[in-house]
Amino acid sequence: MGPCAQGFTATDSTGTTTYRKAEPEPLSAGDEALAWGLTVERDGAPVVVRLAAVRKRNNVALFFTCDPTGGVDRQPMAVIDAQTAKLP
Repeated sequence: MGPCAQGFTATDSTGTTTYRKAEPEPLSAGDEALAWGLTVERDGAPVVVRLAAVRKRNNVALFFTCDPTGGVDRQPMAVIDAQTAKLP
């Protein structure tokens, strides 16, 4: 993941968000899939945000999962599989 793996910041109209680290995660879905876990700093506490991109034929679906209490410890495969199955 290059320099992003060690953390980065992103700024928009609401302010700046600090991402402490970015790590690739294993994901098997559709014809191709990529996934990442991003550790974000929120009010001084770490929160893991999970992102996934799944390609099925000519379609790409993006999935975003976040639980500020820290309860999401992996990609939500039931959701990803169910939604990917709906792609033509």
